[in-house]
Amino acid sequence: GMLFPWLAPAPFYIFLYKGFFDRIPSSYFDAARIDGSNEFNTFFRICVPMSKPIIAIIALQAFIAGWTDFFWYYLVANKPNLWTLNVAVYIISQLQQVRQNFLMGLSVVTIIPVITVAAIFSKQIKDSIMGAGIKG
Repeated sequence: GMLFPWLAPAPFYIFLYKGFFDRIPSSYFDAARIDGSNEFNTFFRICVPMSKPIIAIIALQAFIAGWTDFFWYYLVANKPNLWTLNVAVYIISQLQQVRQNFLMGLSVVTIIPVITVAAIFSKQIKDSIMGAGIKG
């Protein structure tokens, strides 16, 4: 049940990929055919390296959406070992004796992975933003 909502944005990602691959000039594919490359080799040697920025954006968007989702996991996860960090922080915050500085520390800990992933993908994010205005 926890995986089901992440299958819903797949049509958006397909549309995003299609729009990206439609912008690739056909001269790349013509040159690959002249060199004797088959469709599989052309895809993995030309399309995939050119699509690293769009792959990074989709991976980052899926990671952040999954990481920050609270309500679905709160409804579905009925065992403490299935809780996400956000649900665990909420459950801990409902206790009477918990201090606010402890909750703020837990909140900062839940943000660290998102900042780390965004820092890792920062080059691809910049490339995708810069490439968005270029017409093919």
